[in-house]
Amino acid sequence: MSVSYGIYVELDCEFVEKNIFFILNRASDLGFVYLVGTEDKQYVDTDVCCLGVDQAILKLQMVTEEILDDGGPWLHAKFQDTSFFLWIRKTKNNRIIVSCGAFEFRWDKQFDRGSSLYTIDFARYVRLLSNVCGDMNILRIETDSDLVEGIEYVDQGCVTALIDMGSFEEEFSRSLEGVKGSCSGLIHNGMQSKFIFFDETTDQPTEPSVQKCYEILKAGFHTYLYAKKDGASFKIEIKQNNHGWDFVSVYPLEPYRMKKGYESEEEKIDVAFYVQRLVELCENFAIYELKTFI
Repeated sequence: MSVSYGIYVELDCEFVEKNIFFILNRASDLGFVYLVGTEDKQYVDTDVCCLGVDQAILKLQMVTEEILDDGGPWLHAKFQDTSFFLWIRKTKNNRIIVSCGAFEFRWDKQFDRGSSLYTIDFARYVRLLSNVCGDMNILRIETDSDLVEGIEYVDQGCVTALIDMGSFEEEFSRSLEGVKGSCSGLIHNGMQSKFIFFDETTDQPTEPSVQKCYEILKAGFHTYLYAKKDGASFKIEIKQNNHGWDFVSVYPLEPYRMKKGYESEEEKIDVAFYVQRLVELCENFAIYELKTFI
């Protein structure tokens, strides 16, 4: 059975044509191509192989019962060597949600840490949509897949990735597998991404202990790290749940990283900044779900 994947980004701007044009034009400038299918011949000449931004907007305004069965008006988008359906929809409060799924050609990856599954590279798609929407305030980023069911998220004020850190049975600290190797990998990723880890009580720079993180997790408790990047501080929480998965979360610390985006009326927490820190932390881990609760 094939697995369904999706990535969703909710924006702090109204669902109006000028904002949709802004998003599609930004994506086009980055290299997106809106492909023409047999159902699109009403918008373009038969010899044209792609839609312009104005034609793409026109297609998104077309609503029929058949289109609604497909989740609403969509564009067949191509970027580099991946292609997918691209939806731009509105929320109940008239905000914009940009999402992609129904992949024809998908970015997959063989992950080194925790699980060795060859699966979708969610981190790469999150970066891509964040870049497309980068001038706007992002309120929420979320991924989903049929691989994961029944996971309960109780945290608030954080961004969270669901990963697999492996087993406690693997004791070798240099191993890529097992919880100890995964703890080492998370800390290494932070250092590679120029995180400055610090002691939460003294605020002084420190190098986190892999052994300490491993022992805390093995004892059944959550382990915490504190780090800074680009002048913003955040708390990192690593914990396991009852389904055998592991949560890695980033909690913004005051003063928060703020942003006033395109068409925003006020500054809000820069959700995309903290999501990017989480993605950096989980480099080379398969992310099975990513959700924001800020």
